[in-house]
Amino acid sequence: MIQDQKNKWLLILILVFMGIGLGDTIYLSYITMTDISVVCVPGGSCSQVLTSAYSKIGPLPLALLGAIYYAGLLFFAILLFKNQSKKNLLCLLYLSGFGFIVSLFLTYLQIFTIGQLCFYCLTSAFATTVIFIGILFLSKSNRKVASLDQVKNN
Repeated sequence: MIQDQKNKWLLILILVFMGIGLGDTIYLSYITMTDISVVCVPGGSCSQVLTSAYSKIGPLPLALLGAIYYAGLLFFAILLFKNQSKKNLLCLLYLSGFGFIVSLFLTYLQIFTIGQLCFYCLTSAFATTVIFIGILFLSKSNRKVASLDQVKNN
């Protein structure tokens, strides 16, 4: 599954973006749970997005849920790196696909409902997009390898 060099580098790239996403969401979780002012890039409106009505699900900040999401992705990616099973790859594919859809929705909310953009939120959305596309490529590559193995065995 991850035997060739290209797939190993792709998995490493995915792991790097998982680390970026995890660091980003841990920072945002800390900010939202301690009521410290967020440091944002000039022209950004991070505090308006992070304090909007859409920044929590019940009492839980979305940033904390994002950190849990990235930790779950890292868990399955490490499992995939150690034990290259289809089940681990499918878990990554479904989890990253779910994260991608949620990121699209949250980006939509920033643009069209809140009317402000948060650099950190967009960083997380970008990381999730790269992760999802990378895992799609890994899955596609895995299917090709599986079909070649079937042809060789017949």
